[in-house]
Amino acid sequence: MTASSVSLMTGALFFTVLFSSFKPEPLTILANAETPDKVVSQGTIESEMPVSGEAAGSASAITENASLPAVIENINKDVIMADQDSEKRNPVTEAAVNVEINNTESAFDPSVLSEVYLKIKRPEGAGMAVVTDDYLYRTVSIDIDNANVKTISSNDITRYYNGHEYTGDPEQILLEPYIQAYLSGNDVINDDIQDEYYDASGEQKKKKTKDPLLATRIIAGEDGRLKVSFVLNTVYVPTLYEDNDSYYISLKRPKEVYDKIVVIDAGHGGKDPGSFSFDGKTSEKSVNLKIVNYMKDFFDKQDTVKVYYTRTTDTTTYLKSRTDLANKVDADYLISVHNNAYFTNEVYGSEILYDEKDKSGKSKALAADMLQGVTDVLKSRYRGLNEGSKIYVIHHTRMPSVLMEVGYLTNDKDLALLKNENKLKDCAEAMYNAIMRAVNGN
Repeated sequence: MTASSVSLMTGALFFTVLFSSFKPEPLTILANAETPDKVVSQGTIESEMPVSGEAAGSASAITENASLPAVIENINKDVIMADQDSEKRNPVTEAAVNVEINNTESAFDPSVLSEVYLKIKRPEGAGMAVVTDDYLYRTVSIDIDNANVKTISSNDITRYYNGHEYTGDPEQILLEPYIQAYLSGNDVINDDIQDEYYDASGEQKKKKTKDPLLATRIIAGEDGRLKVSFVLNTVYVPTLYEDNDSYYISLKRPKEVYDKIVVIDAGHGGKDPGSFSFDGKTSEKSVNLKIVNYMKDFFDKQDTVKVYYTRTTDTTTYLKSRTDLANKVDADYLISVHNNAYFTNEVYGSEILYDEKDKSGKSKALAADMLQGVTDVLKSRYRGLNEGSKIYVIHHTRMPSVLMEVGYLTNDKDLALLKNENKLKDCAEAMYNAIMRAVNGN
């Protein structure tokens, strides 16, 4: 791979894998190192860099003014109280599933539940319930109307996992750094805390548990609504059921529900802008996002392939959360969308990185088809396929993966294409068509 064929960010990821393997999550974004004085109850991730720390349970609840150490110490406690107005949902991945209230006079048939499910004691007088799935952070939430309670005990939440039953506080377990940051609404980066999660070889210090629930958070609103969020051991597809006494969230693995799964990643985002045009007016993150959202428009019109997105808005997304999502949903393909930059205006064109170590050949086949389609519709220069197994999102995923570099923001001709909405739509359609051909074996 030549220097001219690698974007600034791609190069950074390349060297991160080579020289920082002991920290699989690269430190690439500057962040305020001061501890925040307020816990955001449901914050979107505010930094590309991870924050970690042992999630030790505690008898005390986390308050709005808790410091970071208190958040880390209390993260597995059954209650986190916060005002509803401070809640920040991540619209990137949070897909709400509205569930109508079942006839509470009829008997509940437990046979509809999967082998993994949650049972939540129903507050007296509670009404309509809605389930939301923030799959990037393995968090499933239930919003309960007319709950008229400010909290719920961990003893009121029973978990079932392949014949095992669990109640009370979840077992104290070390959560991924990006999960820690998500729960605390915190963007402080602390290398010492991060090192608690990784051993000297760069492997995760895992403590396994059969309990599907790793952490629970509760948000009580002024209007009587109650939101209970569950951080789970992996990604599930939730379905809500209920009877007179309880709510039930049935949890199935994605491959139990969907035959074909693709993860599409809009590179960079939020505090990580990626590359820029020379005039500083066009950022890579914004172009990546536009292309992905145009791709989403095409995927939304079909029902044969389930697509998970790492982001569909301008939010900072951890690198490890991107690869973890693809691995945990057992995706058939991962496609990461990027754009390039160079130090001079002369370099231009489209190129793609693939996993040359993929023995199935599917990564290279998709890369070739996708690049041809993109260059055909954009009439851009065909810069070819490049080996990319050392790129983070390719290196850390277990399925065929590609990283598409659509054009160069630092070239006038390419920049004109990347600022043309119709051209971006054409590019998105070409990428969509290539993915559908790959998934369907064509």
